[in-house]
Amino acid sequence: MKRIWGSVLKTALALSILLLPRLAKGQDHPMDLHELSLKELLSLDLVEINAGEDNTFYKGAWSVGYRYLYMNMEGYLDGQKSVSTAEILKTFAIAQPRMSQEMHLIEASYAPTERLSVLLGIPYIMQTTKHQRRPGANPFVGEEFDVTTDGLSDISAKLAYTVYKAASFQILTFAGVGFPTGSIDETGTVPRGQNQPLPYTMQLGSGTYDLNPGIAYSAQAGKWSWGTEFMYKSRLGKNDAGYSFGDRYSATVYLTRRLFDWVAPSIVVTGRSWESISGRDPRLDPVAKAVPVANPNFYGGDRIDLIFRLNFAIPRGMLKGNRLSVEGGIPIYQDLNGPQVQSDYRFGVSWQWTF
Repeated sequence: MKRIWGSVLKTALALSILLLPRLAKGQDHPMDLHELSLKELLSLDLVEINAGEDNTFYKGAWSVGYRYLYMNMEGYLDGQKSVSTAEILKTFAIAQPRMSQEMHLIEASYAPTERLSVLLGIPYIMQTTKHQRRPGANPFVGEEFDVTTDGLSDISAKLAYTVYKAASFQILTFAGVGFPTGSIDETGTVPRGQNQPLPYTMQLGSGTYDLNPGIAYSAQAGKWSWGTEFMYKSRLGKNDAGYSFGDRYSATVYLTRRLFDWVAPSIVVTGRSWESISGRDPRLDPVAKAVPVANPNFYGGDRIDLIFRLNFAIPRGMLKGNRLSVEGGIPIYQDLNGPQVQSDYRFGVSWQWTF
């Protein structure tokens, strides 16, 4: 047990070192699907779950799955300081005190060799933002109104390669790319009128090709497994609207204990840091000073999330290879270049079948 906790502490130390460099803070897309989808459903879960068979990346293995994730964002932060909606409306004409987003992800993977797997993720998102504006008559919206967008987001593809595998630990590397299949031309009814261009957070994709390399380490001893992972996302140029979301860094550390051969709870800590938007969408210039979310300077920041996950696996029988995961998480630290809406909580369910 002492050896296990020693390794866990070393992993946590490595995570803290990775997170020491602080990036220029500037508002994140409400939920960056390129990061949350494949990374957590495939790269992390496949090495983390220690219920049932340990080796998912066996030669010729296929995997299909579905993931649902809900994220709620509520209340403003400026740095680490809370800012009320009333204070926002003293400076800006419109506030967005709450955002919610749902993701449905269809994923598939194939392992042509024992060390290499090819991963694909197709996400569909639905998001709603609640608005509050200064009192006064308006022919298009009331003092409180909602804006909703939904559709296909950016499709991601990734290679996962096991560079080293021993009896008790392994090291994996990742090379991924995000394709600009999500719309960046979403419109809605706002105080300016109907069919008006919506801010960056309400768009469905990034509009850019994105590179997503990473590395992961996992180990196990008896009923315990643990590990860490580091991912980086680089945006390639600007999109057709003249901007790009900032680069992102994330580091994760987790600890799992197998209770039975079919269930294993996990505790996960993920730190994320992302840069501000580069460039701007000129279609939003008329409202950039009236709505915080339309200003590219109010994007980016740092956040640490604490996530609890319960993993189930069927190790034998006709349903062998099926896995189910249920999770819930909250932020334990946020520092945002605001004012911008802060993350509140998240929960999700994922299913995966390997055959």
